[in-house]
Amino acid sequence: WPNLATLPLTTLSERARVSVGVDSLEGAQSLARPFARAGRVLDVLLKIDVGYGRVGVVPAAAAALARLLAELPGLRLVGIFTHAGHVYAARTPENVAVLARHEGRAMVELAEALRRAGLPVEVVSVGSTPTARGNLQVPGVTKWGTYIPTYDVTIQCSGGIWYMRAGGGPWTAASTQACDPLAV
Repeated sequence: WPNLATLPLTTLSERARVSVGVDSLEGAQSLARPFARAGRVLDVLLKIDVGYGRVGVVPAAAAALARLLAELPGLRLVGIFTHAGHVYAARTPENVAVLARHEGRAMVELAEALRRAGLPVEVVSVGSTPTARGNLQVPGVTKWGTYIPTYDVTIQCSGGIWYMRAGGGPWTAASTQACDPLAV
């Protein structure tokens, strides 16, 4: 197998399903150009800042950027994603639960607003290890990022199937059941 990290993104996307997160027009344009030249389309998700304050656009600015992304040749806006990194500073399980519910609800509300504005939002991706339990309770979330129940195993829902990997090894299908939190 080739080292996938060394392949151009346009080549990698021929061999695997690839989607990329963006949080600026400039970054999106740099991704769009080679795909447009090749007559291809790259799926992108808009990164939303739900309180971490490090990366992503604030929800109030999301619609304007999402509209620009949706118009870029070579890209296809497929959804939104976030990581509530500020949850790591939570002092109690109750604080974690509050932040998790806020993260999920804020993203679902934003997705609904973007859809009302005529923008495509198929994917609403949230979560991190601490917020996973609370996010699994939020209707409208379609993907729960990466949840690490131990430091040796990563479980992820993608395309309706649960996948897992151990110790950074290859991803393998863990369940062919729908991504129901009770299936894992």
